[in-house]
Amino acid sequence: PTLCACALVCRSWLAASRHQLLTSLSVDIGSSRTYILVRDLVARSETETMHPFLSFTRSLTFCQKMGAPHKTPPPFIHDFADRFPHVECLALSRISWGHHPTHPTTYAMFSRFASVRVLKLQHCSFPSFRALVLTLKGLPMLSELDMRSCAWPGSGPSSPPTQRPVRPRSWDKPALLYLWLEGGGTIDRCWTQLLDWLAWTPSRTHIRTLAVVSSGVIIEQPLQVSEPFQIFDFSSLSELTLSLQIQVCERQGVCGLTCICML
Repeated sequence: PTLCACALVCRSWLAASRHQLLTSLSVDIGSSRTYILVRDLVARSETETMHPFLSFTRSLTFCQKMGAPHKTPPPFIHDFADRFPHVECLALSRISWGHHPTHPTTYAMFSRFASVRVLKLQHCSFPSFRALVLTLKGLPMLSELDMRSCAWPGSGPSSPPTQRPVRPRSWDKPALLYLWLEGGGTIDRCWTQLLDWLAWTPSRTHIRTLAVVSSGVIIEQPLQVSEPFQIFDFSSLSELTLSLQIQVCERQGVCGLTCICML
């Protein structure tokens, strides 16, 4: 029997069934009918008895189904901000912001998800690297970042390398403890750009688990994996995962990480 069916058995089962049913929510923003139904239900919750149960939600996912045509995403960040006060994990899958214009306040609205500690981005495209930075800065409690096959203009393997500024601005967040970066076939320059920026945030000294993963073809112009080890202070790093089809040797700094207990 489903949780919905359990909720109809008797009144004493209703609260527990709602709690389990609403602990993890997934919203298909590619389906207009489904999205509008969920949006209106959540919007009406402030004046209805369902409002207290939205505080049960710990994991919230916005996604589009694989193979769905690219179209302008609805303003789901604006529509659902402030509605789930205790969400700890926010996941975005196949969101194509990079293909369509977005509202200027979209990325700043992530700050309304004040309780989010874990952010998962899978097959997402951003209009710029700045948009990603605003997203990460907007989550005050963010400590875990999982990015897989994400991109933004100028981040492809054929894009010209960017020069790292001599004294870039330092940021007060995020302070990541866990960072997973994965590319589908190649490690693009986006990971280098992201790591360069994170090196000027508290993440530089906080990261305990780091993974940089590539699968598929051998990289013609391999990522200089020495760079992250040179610009980060990995004194708190305890677990390192490198799945790259490139050579990693002692001079690139891996062997100097004496604090690692799992490689």
